[in-house]
Amino acid sequence: SFQNAYSNEIFNFDDDFKELFLSMVRCDPLKRATIEEIENSHWYNGPVYKDYELKFIMKYQVLSSSPTRQVVEFISKFM
Repeated sequence: SFQNAYSNEIFNFDDDFKELFLSMVRCDPLKRATIEEIENSHWYNGPVYKDYELKFIMKYQVLSSSPTRQVVEFISKFM
């Protein structure tokens, strides 16, 4: 399937985001995620980066695949 073939190689996104996105783009409109399902999803309700964390991620995204929140929090102690 599309999800299995490409999700790990091309799309470097959080699993919760991939699950939400794929539920939103299903071919059958009756099987697509509703607004309520989107608002209740793990990704939608997940952690939100602080401005300095996001700036760090955006600046160093090229150097690493996708820094985890723990790495960002560790490095932010020295900023």
